[in-house]
Amino acid sequence: MKVFVYGTLRTGDSRHGVDTFVEMVAPEAYIDGFQMLNLGGFPGLVAGDGRVRGELHEYENLKVLDRIEGYSEKTPEMGLYNRVQVPVFLADGGVTCHDAWVYTFNGRHDFQTDDVIESGDWFEHRGYYEKLKEAGV
Repeated sequence: MKVFVYGTLRTGDSRHGVDTFVEMVAPEAYIDGFQMLNLGGFPGLVAGDGRVRGELHEYENLKVLDRIEGYSEKTPEMGLYNRVQVPVFLADGGVTCHDAWVYTFNGRHDFQTDDVIESGDWFEHRGYYEKLKEAGV
């Protein structure tokens, strides 16, 4: 199953490589129609007019990711995130498009920080590109 990842599941971050990870489909991808929020140690997406940068991954199934993201098919309104299908564009100019799952912030939880990340890129926001470059990733 294809999943667009934009935060801690990206290559080099804390939750990358969970048990059901199969392969990287595209290291540079984006989705439109969302804004990224800084929720503290992780990001969340809400509907908006922005572009979010991330990666397109393939997973065996979504059970582990659902647990990580606090999503329940039975009671999605109670979870930290919702899971929705979106068109994902590759960084080849938008020519290649895949349908994939993405986890969006439910917004029903109170966090101290809800700043919009204007760049739509969690790694840029956190300064990870420089850190990954230094580490040779």
